[in-house]
Amino acid sequence: MARSAKKVETTAGLSLKIVNSNAAGIDISATEMQVCVLADRGGENNPRFGCYTKDFCEISSYLQARGIDTVVMESTGVYWLPLFMLLWEDGFDVMIPNKIKGVVLTDEQKAKLAAGEKVFLKDIVSQNGKKFSNIVVYVD
Repeated sequence: MARSAKKVETTAGLSLKIVNSNAAGIDISATEMQVCVLADRGGENNPRFGCYTKDFCEISSYLQARGIDTVVMESTGVYWLPLFMLLWEDGFDVMIPNKIKGVVLTDEQKAKLAAGEKVFLKDIVSQNGKKFSNIVVYVD
């Protein structure tokens, strides 16, 4: 069960308590990735990126330039896997919810993917709600 966000009173009213100021959130879909960092990090704090390898590299550079070391992802389907692997290899502490659309990755599976080994994932939920299984592999 998810923990409730802590609210704090500010001169502007209620806001959420910042737990990790060096963290970013990424919302991932099939066509774009939206990144959110604290507004005090300079430049645009909520940019959108595409979904190709060059875009993943741009996301990593964007996060590094803003001193981000922790990334939390939210995704539909398995679109998060390639970005997860690139950010993980670039040294970010990448967090995903325990379950994304039916997919649960163990630390062992993450290590296998990083090593280029195949991982069998079952009970993935497609966009139309049907469950399926698949073998995934990260190819650099």
